[in-house]
Amino acid sequence: MGGKRQQQQQQQEEDDNSVSCWDVSSVLADEMHISPGVAGNIVHLLEDGCTIPFIARYRKENTANMDAGKLREASDVYQELVAVQTKAEVVCKQISKQGKLTAPVKAALAHSHSMVEIEHIYAPFKTGSKRTLAERARTLGLEPIATEILQGRNVNPCRFLQPNKKGLQTMEEVETGIQHIIADIISKDKNVLDRVRELSHDAAILLKVTKAKTVKKKVGNDVKNKENEHKFEIYYNYSSQIRTIRPHQTLAINRGESLGVLSVKVDVPQRVADEITRFCTRKYMAHPASARLVCSAVADAYKRLLNPLMCRKIRSELTKAAENTSLEVFGGNLKRLLLTPPVRGKAVLGIDPGFKHGCKMAVCSSTGDILRTAVIYPFCNPSLMAQARDKKELVNIVKNYNVDVVAVGNGTACRETEEHLSRLIQAGAFRPLDIVYCIVDESGASIYSVSEEAAKEMPDLDTNFRSVFRRWSEYCAFFHRRVSGLNAKQAQNIIEWRRQHGRFTNRRQLLAIKGIGPKTFEQCAGFVRITSDNACPLTCKTETMPYDAKPSSSGAVKRKAASAGGGKLKKAKTTEVEELQLDPLDRTCIHPESYPVASKLLKLLGVRVEDIGKPMVVTSMKRLISTTSVSKLANDMSVGEPTMQLIVEGLQQPMGYDIRAECQTPLFRKGVCSLASLAPHARLTGQVRNVTSFGAFVDAGVGCDGLVHVSRMSRAALRGKPTLELGDRVEVAVLNVDVARKRLGLELVALL
Repeated sequence: MGGKRQQQQQQQEEDDNSVSCWDVSSVLADEMHISPGVAGNIVHLLEDGCTIPFIARYRKENTANMDAGKLREASDVYQELVAVQTKAEVVCKQISKQGKLTAPVKAALAHSHSMVEIEHIYAPFKTGSKRTLAERARTLGLEPIATEILQGRNVNPCRFLQPNKKGLQTMEEVETGIQHIIADIISKDKNVLDRVRELSHDAAILLKVTKAKTVKKKVGNDVKNKENEHKFEIYYNYSSQIRTIRPHQTLAINRGESLGVLSVKVDVPQRVADEITRFCTRKYMAHPASARLVCSAVADAYKRLLNPLMCRKIRSELTKAAENTSLEVFGGNLKRLLLTPPVRGKAVLGIDPGFKHGCKMAVCSSTGDILRTAVIYPFCNPSLMAQARDKKELVNIVKNYNVDVVAVGNGTACRETEEHLSRLIQAGAFRPLDIVYCIVDESGASIYSVSEEAAKEMPDLDTNFRSVFRRWSEYCAFFHRRVSGLNAKQAQNIIEWRRQHGRFTNRRQLLAIKGIGPKTFEQCAGFVRITSDNACPLTCKTETMPYDAKPSSSGAVKRKAASAGGGKLKKAKTTEVEELQLDPLDRTCIHPESYPVASKLLKLLGVRVEDIGKPMVVTSMKRLISTTSVSKLANDMSVGEPTMQLIVEGLQQPMGYDIRAECQTPLFRKGVCSLASLAPHARLTGQVRNVTSFGAFVDAGVGCDGLVHVSRMSRAALRGKPTLELGDRVEVAVLNVDVARKRLGLELVALL
């Protein structure tokens, strides 16, 4: 208790000494446009170490049903705000060590909400930085008179004239120095910065882009050449309001600017500039005699300090928003890719295409075992005999191992390999087998093939064949670390435990693994499934095992059994359950913490736990919901409505339910056509390979992906969907073909 009190006292002292005068949750609520209560809950959950997937699925009551994407955005904002507060404290200490920390500077740091603002304040105090105009004026001793002017006193600058000292030789130099000091004070004023922050979102502010006058030959390691300039031609005379510019346009403009092809300017309208200068003048105009001097200082502060600050802030926010949108699009594509249904129960031949180094092949059995590896050279052998030999080897491998599907990587020589396979299929070379092929993405395969995980999993296999083999494999130990709450070490310990003890039979066996405690178990338990039906008989007891029960290293659970006597607990006895029984709830999305509620609901339905997912449970559940409601059930069982909804859905899903079954399967083909053979209005079928904010790229089997622009996706063709998604099967019409540049314009006809 004493330790906890001491920790709370220490935390209170840290809060008291904090430089920032704003609360993270309050600013988070403002920036995310959510209620303060929800923002506070999110901050508390994140500080408690909860992961985004866990919060999104099992803590909906605390977040008002916020989805994972919104939660990740909130988490990013939270991390940034914490970083801003930390940076403010560090900067404050650095300036204090220099003996230059004044009350206005500290106040400005305390009210800063972004790194841009902190850098603006800290710039003059950085070690080795060139002294600012205000610092030079202060060195000349002009700060006292600047302070007197701002306090409303009638002062005479003539007394600071020194004919023999540079900067004080004339009245003009003295007044200029005073203006620089006043401008510096204005630029760091909390109220002024708040007003600048508010006006930086004005709808009239424009982003103007032109072609750079001089093109840099080299930027870092990126060599610029004339051939790439056409990529940015549409931005040579471009202008857009900052509120309406599209994320992909922002990223393209940034890229063109970094290459030295584009010149970018933030155009702040005069109306906004006038509003800022009026605000500053009203605040700092204290005496009519100093009006001219103050007005000049305000104009200088805006032109030299506040306007550049506003422009940097606008560019920073536009870039951040564009990057977040890009990450959302990428995340959506990755989600669809990971949800691609696996090809179960089929033998697969994976081919990594190549010219000089040949096509590497690996045969994977229906159970995931490596059956055969080989290399053929169909595109670099000049002799007909060698070509015939390679063709015969490919055909023999397919027939000898009863291959059902051929997976071709989409890298170098993919097109040639696809045509080669197509000719063999059309010629009936694989008969009586009915062979189909599919183009698969090679992204990440090469990286995985040289990883430690691949070396441990396939130590005797060459790296080239590892990538071929794993490209279509359903399970990989590498992905265990991506489960909510698990890190690489914990994931490896799970694999090692399974190798030693066999398949898991109960979720709680995770607690027997080194490095997995109650907190980690809480985060990951709901995201793992016990899929083995024959691990042990379904002899689940009515009594639910305690949520915090700790299994032994062998998988047994040590439970304390205490009997009551005279109202007091006797000394607990420790007993071991030698084998954890298979609990059907472990095969659902229901979290172990909700098992008692799930058991009550099953009892209310009058069904057994072994019947989860069966038609009788679905029928009984629908009947119950029709006579009551999820909200009433949640209230009766003292849980949140979102949690009860999850339990209701989890009990109705079939055992071993796989969400991937609802997604589009890979597109299998038996033949190809060429880009040159296409004509306008031709109809093609294909599959979406990539999605961006401006359109979707479709693989229609012609050697290059075609673009379906967002303007070519009609509502009727989308059939109720907001846009196309990765993996969608579509029918498209050809709009235009550019064979030389390998570009194909398409229009969406229908979703298939």
